[in-house]
Amino acid sequence: MNEADAASAIIEANTLMEQGQLRDAEALYHSVIESEDPIYAQMAMRNLVHLLFRQDRLTEAEAMCHDAIRISVPERLPAVHRSLGAVLEKQERYEEASEVYQLVIDSGDPDEVSAAWLGLGNALTNLHRLSDAENAYRQAIASGTAETMPYAMRMLASLCVRQDRTDEAEEILGRMIEQGSDEQAGPALADLGLLLARQGRFEEAEGYFRAQCVSATGVDAECARFNLAMTMLQQDKLIEAEQTFRATIAGDSSAHGSLAAVALGATLGREGRFEEAEELLNRAVNSAEPYYRARAVYYLATVLTLAERLDEAEVQYRGAIAFGQAAIAGPAALSLGVLLLEQDRDEEAQTAFRESIAWAKAAEYDMAGGTVEHGVIDLAIGRGSADIIEAASGLLALMATDGQADVDGPG
Repeated sequence: MNEADAASAIIEANTLMEQGQLRDAEALYHSVIESEDPIYAQMAMRNLVHLLFRQDRLTEAEAMCHDAIRISVPERLPAVHRSLGAVLEKQERYEEASEVYQLVIDSGDPDEVSAAWLGLGNALTNLHRLSDAENAYRQAIASGTAETMPYAMRMLASLCVRQDRTDEAEEILGRMIEQGSDEQAGPALADLGLLLARQGRFEEAEGYFRAQCVSATGVDAECARFNLAMTMLQQDKLIEAEQTFRATIAGDSSAHGSLAAVALGATLGREGRFEEAEELLNRAVNSAEPYYRARAVYYLATVLTLAERLDEAEVQYRGAIAFGQAAIAGPAALSLGVLLLEQDRDEEAQTAFRESIAWAKAAEYDMAGGTVEHGVIDLAIGRGSADIIEAASGLLALMATDGQADVDGPG
């Protein structure tokens, strides 16, 4: 293969990769690599790394990076090192990734340095070296290109949030919205809306999600619409929230449609519209996403509990626990314990409460001791039974002494 053919083959392979024809693109890249052309073989290797990265074939991608480093001319090494850093980062080998990104930065290559600072910031964040990570993100912004600067600004804002510097995060995201293109402003609108919502500033958050709905397309638009519905719900705008949830359910994103069905189903259940709630939650249960199925099963159990269909609710609570997702299994076990207490099944309730604590620890939540007790009492208050509160508190006291006392069930 001569130089002209190698160049043509890479262009064709790049086009195939953009079209999603990955197998054909991979074959063409390999044909260029086999030509051993000193320029185009290295270029094909790097592009093949990107293809393998997209498919999570990270071991092969790493090996290809090292092959490219072996044959690269010095001026092309920074680009290959940056690709290697990304592969190592994806494998959660953050220390190694940070060292490789530093090589790129030290090279001073103006085409690669900004992206290397961004990658270094990500690696350092995952190593919990937050001050160093912040410096890296600020360097990425200062040296940034139109491609890397928006990502660096978003990551810096996220880092500020992690450190409770929400005013700084808000300022950074606001600057992105004012100065960026529509493509750059869209993610910032979402991030700022979520930041405000977490602070309970739902009316302001609603404005940003509405703006994102206007400019976003595809999955981003469905995400914006879901977030908009959630902020409406927090402001008790139930009619508008329901309309927006239903629009999301009817949209093109199966993930956000399922999540909207879960949220609306749970909401309608609390409003006593049990039949509609059950229909929506069963829709989500039947979706292809285990993440959403688990939540749908849990909320279906709560709706069945409110509808006083307790045998069915118990089955669903146990089903939610069986998914093995700690963030859902913990609350499901807690709710199951309260349901069992109502039926004078104290020993089974104690087992459910213990299971809830175990799941909470697995999820790294602080549900030990008082937090679990408050959770049980809150649930009991929701059921309106002083006897349940007394029995739940007694069982929790028993658990604290490893079961060395007798506890009466609800009267």
